[in-house]
Amino acid sequence: MATESNEWQESGREPMSRKQQKLLNADEARELLDYDPATGVLRWKRNMTPRARAGKEAGVIQMGRYRRGGIRGRYYMSHRLAWLIVTGEWPTQEIDHINGACADNRWSNLRRSSLPTVCPVRHRLAATSEKNR
Repeated sequence: MATESNEWQESGREPMSRKQQKLLNADEARELLDYDPATGVLRWKRNMTPRARAGKEAGVIQMGRYRRGGIRGRYYMSHRLAWLIVTGEWPTQEIDHINGACADNRWSNLRRSSLPTVCPVRHRLAATSEKNR
C-alpha cells in the first residue's frame, strides 16, 4: 500500500495544504499505531518513513516536554492520540498529565482538564522564570 505522500506524487497533483488535511480519525489511528495504556507508549504498526519503522516508538519529545509525531503531514501530540485511540474521539478539552510529567502518557496519568491545570510542572517552571527576570 502506497503512503499518501507517494499517492500525491504519483498522481501529479500538489500535496494538500495543512488546512486541507483532515484530522486523523480513531480507526485510522488504530490502524497505524499501537498504544499500550500501561506504559503510555505509542508504536508504529507498519513502516511509515525511514525513521518511523514498525515496532519503533512513535514521535519525539519536543522541548523536553511533550512527545509528538507526524502522520500524513500533520503533527499530533502523543497524549491526544492516546486519548483518541482509547475513547474513539478527539478530546474536546485540554488533556492533563496528572503527575506533571508531560511525556508520561500512561492512560492512568491522563485526564480532561481546564487550561490552567495542564502540565503543572510547565506552569511552575514558567512562574519561576518570570520571578528571575
